[in-house]
Amino acid sequence: MKYRLNIKPYVTQSDTSLVQTPGHSPKPREVNVKQAIANVIMSPDQRHNGFRLVTVAKVVSKIKACQEDYVILEPQEMAILKESFDKLQGFGLDDVELCQRIYEPEKVEE
Repeated sequence: MKYRLNIKPYVTQSDTSLVQTPGHSPKPREVNVKQAIANVIMSPDQRHNGFRLVTVAKVVSKIKACQEDYVILEPQEMAILKESFDKLQGFGLDDVELCQRIYEPEKVEE
């Protein structure tokens, strides 16, 4: 079994401020999913050793090279994404869609 990961950009309209300002409405922001994934799994906070860095970089390259809205990932590649998302802390409301895509990818037979 493989995984079909949605890498289409999405728009978030959340307001990340803790204090609501009267008359203020959040501005839409497009999230570049490919870059967001790369930022998470290549973050220095991941503290990859050399071998792990090379392994993770291959997954990033595969995702960034994909010209479609979905990328097909092997179970090992999906595990790398999930482990990296598990390890990094500090996600916010704007990241819910991204995390859902990582933790709930479509399973496919290929």
